[in-house]
Amino acid sequence: MAAKIDICKSTCIKLGVEPIASLTESSKAARLCNTQYQPILDALLEDHYWNFASRRSSALALSSTSPEFGYAYRYTLPTDCLQVKFLNVEGYEWEVEDGYLLTDLQNAQIGYIRNDVTVADMSRSFRELLSHMLALDIGYSLTQNLRQMALLDGKTERYLSKARNIDAKEGTVRGKSDGTWLDSRQSYGPANVPWPR
Repeated sequence: MAAKIDICKSTCIKLGVEPIASLTESSKAARLCNTQYQPILDALLEDHYWNFASRRSSALALSSTSPEFGYAYRYTLPTDCLQVKFLNVEGYEWEVEDGYLLTDLQNAQIGYIRNDVTVADMSRSFRELLSHMLALDIGYSLTQNLRQMALLDGKTERYLSKARNIDAKEGTVRGKSDGTWLDSRQSYGPANVPWPR
């Protein structure tokens, strides 16, 4: 069964550096993987309504305090909620504020991305994407090779598209994000060093 260490080993291989044997070893690669793995995973999970990370809530718990203005109800989000994706009833406006869901919908339920995803939960295409994205994030620190990183950037974008397309085949697409986390990345390595195109 795949585990976090397998993702990190794959990341090292993509960068052409010695694969780590353990996440507790003192190597720079292990330290970077440990530091960046969860932030990269969370950012990727938020980028798309991944089927393997999706969950639907029962009726949310109503907060004892109502919003000061703008909405009628304030609901407590599930403890495993990373990002709310939709309400159970279309046509209602909503927003997340300070860990609560605000809306005018009574007895609100949500579809959301959960924050307790394990490697075993992930699809094969997502695991490969995560490995590429982690390599893209920590690669310059390990290789100082901008040309290699430019090549990896192109491959990672293709894997992102592939993983999202494979995931979308398992259901009706609910909507498309305005952009992706990958799109927003402007530079790598030391400050003011442009990403080569």
